[in-house]
Amino acid sequence: MSQKLKLYIVSILAISPTTNDQGEPKSLYVHMPWIVEATNIEAAGDEACNTAGKWFPQGDGYVDCDIVVYPPEVYERLTKSVDDLEHFGEDLDLKEKPISFRCYTGGESEEGEDVMIAYDRPVS
Repeated sequence: MSQKLKLYIVSILAISPTTNDQGEPKSLYVHMPWIVEATNIEAAGDEACNTAGKWFPQGDGYVDCDIVVYPPEVYERLTKSVDDLEHFGEDLDLKEKPISFRCYTGGESEEGEDVMIAYDRPVS
């Protein structure tokens, strides 16, 4: 396996519980796109999780941190010339498939289940 560094696109979504003006519980979503250099997608995922722990620590109230790592082919495709937009509609034949995982969670609780339900709701 090649030890050459490649660029991976990373999406970090951190969630912390908060309340609205009426004191009702809601979730605060923070999204951070990022690019990481790594030898493979698993190493990129590890680096993304370490970074997420620094930017969105559990001690500061972040209960969930979801990460998606896209392989170099996606980065290369996104950096192609704007004149060549038809390639976005093509099927991707990727050497490495994107990975998606929960980096950490605040634990099992009703509040945590509410956060899970909130993933498919628009950010408020």
